[in-house]
Parts: sequence; C-alpha cells; structure tokens
Amino acid sequence: MSKRLIFSDLHLHPFLYGSTTTETGYNSRLWSQWLVIQEMIQDAVKCGVKHAYFGGDLFHVHGTISVEAMSIASAMFKSLRANGIKIRAIPGNHDLYDKAGKINALSFLADEEISGEWPDDDGLKVSALPYTSDVDVLKKFLGRVGDDGDEHLVLLHQGVLDVPLGSGWVINEILKPDMIPDNAMAFTGHYHQYSNVSPNLTVIGNLNPLDWNDCDRNKGWLIWDEETNLIERRLQTRAPRFMSWSQDRILGDSASLKGNFVRYTDPVTQDEQIEIRKALIDAGALSVEFPVVKIAGEVKTIQATEDDSVNKLVQQFDERESGRRAEVGLDIRKGEYNNV
Repeated sequence: MSKRLIFSDLHLHPFLYGSTTTETGYNSRLWSQWLVIQEMIQDAVKCGVKHAYFGGDLFHVHGTISVEAMSIASAMFKSLRANGIKIRAIPGNHDLYDKAGKINALSFLADEEISGEWPDDDGLKVSALPYTSDVDVLKKFLGRVGDDGDEHLVLLHQGVLDVPLGSGWVINEILKPDMIPDNAMAFTGHYHQYSNVSPNLTVIGNLNPLDWNDCDRNKGWLIWDEETNLIERRLQTRAPRFMSWSQDRILGDSASLKGNFVRYTDPVTQDEQIEIRKALIDAGALSVEFPVVKIAGEVKTIQATEDDSVNKLVQQFDERESGRRAEVGLDIRKGEYNNV
C-alpha cells in the first residue's frame, strides 16, 4: 500500500490543568491522549497503512518522564507493531537531555526504528534528522538528500522561517522552505499548527490540543499517499478541545461545549461570571475561564513560601498559557537550565 501515517508532537504528560483521575488510575488529560492515539491507529489500519513516521516531542518535560507518560508511550509503540505498522521516529527538542542529543527519551526504541536513515522502506528512501539548532548540520543533511537524486521522504523537527507558531508569534528559524531539495517530500514537527508551507514541505502539527495556544484549532494526524502525493488531514475527536465562547453564541447550539475547556471572551462582572459559568458547566463544559479585568488602584499578589507550592503554581501557569516558561523557570530555580 502507498499510504503512510505521519504524526508528531504528542507531548505525553499528566497535565494538571482540568485533570481528574480516571477509573484506570491515569491522569484524565494523559488518558485522553491515549484515546486519540488509539483513534489514530485504528484509522491508519482502515487506510491500509504499513508505515508510520513520528516527528518528535514524544514527551513534554525535558529530562523527566513520568511513569504514566512512559506507560502510554510504550503502549502506543506496541499497538503500532501489533497492527503490522512499522514505526520510524526522531527525538524533538523536548526529548533531548542536552544540546548534543546523544541522550534522548526515544532511546528505548529499537535501533531500526530511530536510525534516521532507511534506504529502502518498502521502496521509499527515508531520511530523518532530529531537532538541531545548528544551521550547518541542517544544510549538510538536506544537501546530502539533494545530492542523492532519488525521491526521499524527509522527516524533521524544525520550525520554519516566516511560519507562525500556534500562538501567532514568528521566530527567526534556521529552516527556510527553499532549503528542501526538489527530490524530497518533507514533513516537520516542532510547531503545533498544521501548515502546508509549500508543495514539498508540511508542518505536521500536534496530535491533540495541549493548552490555550491550541484554542479553536483542529488537531490530528496525516495520511500521505506516496503514489498521488496527496496529504489527507484526519482530525482527532477523543481529547478535550480548548475553545472560546461569547455572548452571541450562548443562546445558540451549546452541544459543542460538552467535554471541552471553555474561555468566555466577553468582559463580564463577577456576578455575571457565576451565572455564565453555571450555564456553561451545565451544558457540559469541563471548565470555564473569563478574561482578566484590570481594576485601577487594585493590585493582587500571590505569595507562596514553600518550594513545592511555588513549583506547582508555575506548572499550572505554564499548562494554562503554554510554552516552555514553567520548564525553564523551574530549571533556573534548580540551577539546571540549558538552552536546548
């Protein structure tokens, strides 16, 4: 079969935000990630997929992997293999222990699953490069692919110059679209918003919503048809979404609220918040947030004296607002920060 599964940026982690403990004993946010993984594998089997490619960031936290997250990761690879799907994977920046990348969180996989070079993957040449911040390493890798001349599937974990992050920010990345050789079909992880950048470069996007940077965005995986070169985006339906809601929608169909995190976007009074929160929770929302209203002359502070309390506050803030802020902040507190 010519169809191949491509997915990226799972960020497996027992997120605190909006979580409970399921009957299985797992954190509910992590368990929803497992449900999406199962949905993806079932879809791949229906499509006749025999090969899958993972574009990095299997885990969320640098240097520390929870037992829960490792259990789900192990179950995913076992399920892929049990369904006759060969997996090829690369570590993303979140999977690296340091800049060198020699120690990474995917080292538990078999060598043939993370070698980075598969000269004959059922008739297709596949070349992969883990996350790098060295433009010379990236240029050398892509130059080697171009010099080969044969058609390649290229798997990367890089941001793309002039392509915005999910948050809307644009970063001066080292990968430019015109660096991809004409003989390559490239897929890259790292950025969480799907984007068909050019005819031969696609940003895969994350598998399921992780935080408010994913608000109102669809998530999922890709099915690539090698023969036709068509990319079909398949959307997940099993994990909670982060979604916005406003006054002009509250009287309409509220079925989409069920099982999702909601941010009410219109400014309202505290009394109105109580009434609106109850209505949205009754409609099935998992949680409801409101915009912060600044009141002149009033300053509120949060104080915490125990390290564990501070750490928990920082983690909850990061999960709510996304990014690496908590991770970097906690590393700085411990004197272990490295700029990977």
